[in-house]
Amino acid sequence: MEDDGRGQCSNGNNGGEQGSDEASDSSSSSSSHAEEHHHDDTKPAAASIEKAKWYIIATFGDECESQVIFAATKRLNALIEYIKKYHNDKKKLQDAPFQFEKDKSYIELIFDSEQKPQDIKEWVVTPLITPCKFFQQHINDFGDKKDSFPPSCLVYADPLCDAVPVLRYSVPVKNVIEPFSLLIYKRRDRSTSSSSNTITEVTAVSSNGGASVPANVVIDVDKVKKVINDVLVSHHARLNYLKTSLSDLANQLYEVGLINDEVRETCSMDKFIAEFKASFHFLDDMSEVQDHCKKFLNSFIAVRGSYINAAKFLRQKWTEAIKTELGIDFIID
Repeated sequence: MEDDGRGQCSNGNNGGEQGSDEASDSSSSSSSHAEEHHHDDTKPAAASIEKAKWYIIATFGDECESQVIFAATKRLNALIEYIKKYHNDKKKLQDAPFQFEKDKSYIELIFDSEQKPQDIKEWVVTPLITPCKFFQQHINDFGDKKDSFPPSCLVYADPLCDAVPVLRYSVPVKNVIEPFSLLIYKRRDRSTSSSSNTITEVTAVSSNGGASVPANVVIDVDKVKKVINDVLVSHHARLNYLKTSLSDLANQLYEVGLINDEVRETCSMDKFIAEFKASFHFLDDMSEVQDHCKKFLNSFIAVRGSYINAAKFLRQKWTEAIKTELGIDFIID
């Protein structure tokens, strides 16, 4: 299946200053540079660089918003018009030229590369499409029709409570002649909570299976989601022991709306968990988080066998961790 894929570049030019419509027309300097080194033994790829077409990968978004978009095009002006039409045209746009590696039909943005801990501490970066691939044919097609859309990917970068003030997240680009990385640069807005409506005030003790706390106690939903995520990370290896009946689990998760058809077809525990965690970005109410976790565990129980024990194990670990770290009873029976 062909995927799409979208931040801020480490080596791009300002999109508003790019005058050409075709990336190949704006790249003569790069081609000339390749010619200069054609006979240099240290530049074995020069000939292929000279022949390859130039494309552009662009990133746009706002420093203080959680969303960032990656898009690829060979017509920068068409992309700028697309942004003006479908997005806020005041969003910062950066672009970087690239060429496809020989015999490669797509480029891929790598979101699991090693990062510097001090640059990403307590930030959660989630691409909504994995793997994030931009196919050459799709890039070529953009701009041919009036209402065509560029291959793109929406990425969320959310700070947790103790996140460093500035996120610097490197995204290497694969299958290009001269490798480079894009940089997601996000500044935490300390005037508000890390995401909208993440502070929930509980006005009464829950009596129907929720977070049991004294009246008028304020719960930081982001902290609850972080604990749930940490438990999944800590016990990820255990969950991967469940190697049989993954198709049954996929069907159960699909029926309750936790995964889409593409993820269901993978029959991958890693993909199931990633999709489960990705939804947290859109859950700002405590009851939504509880319901999300309940659906996840009930899907395991419906498969029966060892999956029942896995559900009991996760429920216990979530309950214990939230009680220990936040002092509330997280009840999802």
